[in-house]
Amino acid sequence: YLRASTRTALSATFFLTDPAARFRETPDLPRANLQFLTELDPHITFEAGRWPRSEISATAQGAPRVEVALGSEAAAAFGVAIGDTFALHPFWREDVAPIEVTVVGLIGQRDPEGEYWGRRTDYFSVDRLDPPTYRFFTTEDTLLGVIPRHLPDITARLETLAYFDLRMIDSEDVELLAQRLRTFERTVLSSVTPARIQTEMAALLDAFSTRDFFAQVPLLVMTLQIVAIVLYYLMMVAALLVERQAGEVALLKSRGAGTRHILGIYAIEGAILSGIGLAVGPPLALGVVSLLGLTPAFDGLSGGALLDTQLTATAYAWAAMGAGLAFLALLVPAIAMGRRSIVQHQQTLSRPAGQPAFHRYYLDLVIVVLAALLFFQLQTSDSLVTEELFGGLNYDPLLLLAPAVFLVTVAVVFLRLFPLFVRAVDRTTRRFNRTPLQLGVWQLMRAPLGHSRLVLLLILATAIGMFSATFGSTLERSFDDRAAYLAGAPLRLSHLDANERGAASLTAAFERRDDVAFASAALRTDVRYQLGSGHPVAVDLLGVDPAQLPKVAWFRDDLAPDSLEMLLAPLRENPLELPVLVIPADAERVGIWAHLTRSISSTIVSLRMRDSEGRYVDLRLGPTLDGGTGWQLLTAPLDGLAAGPATVTGIFVRRAPRFGSFANQIVFDDLQYSPTVGPPHTPFDDGVVVEDFESLERWTPVFEATATGRPDRFNAERALAVSGESAARYTWERSLQTA
Repeated sequence: YLRASTRTALSATFFLTDPAARFRETPDLPRANLQFLTELDPHITFEAGRWPRSEISATAQGAPRVEVALGSEAAAAFGVAIGDTFALHPFWREDVAPIEVTVVGLIGQRDPEGEYWGRRTDYFSVDRLDPPTYRFFTTEDTLLGVIPRHLPDITARLETLAYFDLRMIDSEDVELLAQRLRTFERTVLSSVTPARIQTEMAALLDAFSTRDFFAQVPLLVMTLQIVAIVLYYLMMVAALLVERQAGEVALLKSRGAGTRHILGIYAIEGAILSGIGLAVGPPLALGVVSLLGLTPAFDGLSGGALLDTQLTATAYAWAAMGAGLAFLALLVPAIAMGRRSIVQHQQTLSRPAGQPAFHRYYLDLVIVVLAALLFFQLQTSDSLVTEELFGGLNYDPLLLLAPAVFLVTVAVVFLRLFPLFVRAVDRTTRRFNRTPLQLGVWQLMRAPLGHSRLVLLLILATAIGMFSATFGSTLERSFDDRAAYLAGAPLRLSHLDANERGAASLTAAFERRDDVAFASAALRTDVRYQLGSGHPVAVDLLGVDPAQLPKVAWFRDDLAPDSLEMLLAPLRENPLELPVLVIPADAERVGIWAHLTRSISSTIVSLRMRDSEGRYVDLRLGPTLDGGTGWQLLTAPLDGLAAGPATVTGIFVRRAPRFGSFANQIVFDDLQYSPTVGPPHTPFDDGVVVEDFESLERWTPVFEATATGRPDRFNAERALAVSGESAARYTWERSLQTA
């Protein structure tokens, strides 16, 4: 099912400097990565220069000197030209000489939206510009051969992008392909560590399989009813034909022909007719279905062209099943006729046949009882679909047959009541004393079976028409409800950045529109919460406005015993009251005292603020926090916040780059603000303390979802404090990216 594949590799992050400059690690130092992609040449354009060669030389310190290419847009943003040389310092090794790279080519994407790039946008540039990141292209031999010889402990992200050929996937392969993808993922994850499989194909195939399954249910229900009436029609026509040939059959019986001979003749006729239908039916149906694409009803699917159809083994299997049923329908009337002798034939001419066997033994009442049981089962079941033991979906065959059984029930009840109805008509028409009318009614009374066949055919056809009309509206309601359930509201806008304006102002902006009656903001995200001193727990968080949501959200009465307003009542009646640290409107700067125990590179402390409009802003505090230097007052101006008071919602500790494993602790004390304006990231001496950390009840450690290892600890520090008796100590014993 794969058409092609591409291999890529991205190296660990290097610090980028001028070769002649002295290296000193700082948070603002540019970063760089080396990468390669296979089959890249047809998908790029050369703005200047050429493609790098694999030949290398060595610097004076013995490090490799390699050639690289850079994206033309990144080169313009960073001021890089052909021939520029840079030194790449591995952040994890200070005892090796830096790699020297020379830019020999500037390239661009030929088709940025092409499938070759796999919807990745970071091959040529990185959105984060602080600090700037250079993505250099080099050859596969250089990245996987030359660089590892100089840096044996270098890490890299190796990827293989596989491209599916959708033309090779049909509906019969969906479940098999999804199963193979899941097996492939389990195999890779169990044998390669660390590894990750990222694809939407398995989920898409599962979704298609589920939708295809549910789409087959109404088709099967209608098909079973149509098959039932078609079989009845074939049996009726065959019975009429056999009755017309009853004299010839009786004559053959009188000349010595046995029942097997008679059945053999009709079997040959039925086999020829069924064989012709089996051979001609599927290709004819293929052409008719293809022509449906030209009709307006299928215009949205076909675009006004013929439908793309093909004959499969499954189609011929269904055709063979239909041919077999048609053969039996043609043969059953001949079985009864082949048993008659010449004497019995003469008797049927003078006296019509009596009641059929299922009337004499009241077998029709058994069918009525069975229909009643199926009706009760339909009333008590939620769906025609059942869930298997291991989670799969399947049809309930009895419920699928229920509509067809109802049709049969109507038929047998009609056959039971038709003679009684004719007798009632006879009693009514006797008073008119009309000879033609009376003779016609007597003929119906004398042989009701032949006439009831045609009336029953008309009744069954009308019943199917009525069922399809009502079932169609039910299906339309079902599709509408399923779509509304997925959307959740008449209109849902996702992936909105509400932080630009705040959730409240964003909702108000929509409600001011003339075509919007109500609007409500919602948030769905993954979070991790640490319960006490135990390990963190991952949960799905849904944030809603309990007052506005019932006005907007789609809800059906059978989804829950109570209404949506009642379900959300506890949230409205018991609002969550969070502790807040208010920064007044006259504040110009904010700061906090911090003490880092051990020196690690690039430790960044930020305050998350919520302004008066509900927007969240992260303020990076400075200067850079250095370990072992004692207490530092980290500050930041309150730029970018709306006028009015703001609140502090969290303190963030970040370490960049993310590689490496460090355990450390940081102590905080005296969160404060200054009413005076000053240079960014400089201490101030007029601070007003809003949090002295004498009590830590309002604080809870929260860290990134990928964090592993021992849980973080946040407790009081009484031996080290700027003021008062206590400070706050945050301790981690793991690889820290964000805390």
